[in-house]
Amino acid sequence: MADNDPRSAQDLSQFAENLLQQLQENFQALTEKLTLRMEEMGERIDDLEKHVTDLMAQAGIENTNEDLMCQWFLVSITRHEQNTTNMRLTKVTSH
Repeated sequence: MADNDPRSAQDLSQFAENLLQQLQENFQALTEKLTLRMEEMGERIDDLEKHVTDLMAQAGIENTNEDLMCQWFLVSITRHEQNTTNMRLTKVTSH
């Protein structure tokens, strides 16, 4: 049995090392995936900002500074949330 103990310890050590390597590889893959998605989201936000600027220009809003864009965006979100809430309330009260 004494001969098996060092081998068991060695096997356990190798198993732990392999497990840590797999975890590191999985973590690296996840990190790369998250980084890619964050970059994609950044591009979408940039596109959205450009579209909002274009829409504001089409609407005749000449002052397109960041504060005005934020205010417009917040008003739009608030209206959307109000509409969504009203729709939910309508569904609840109609049942």
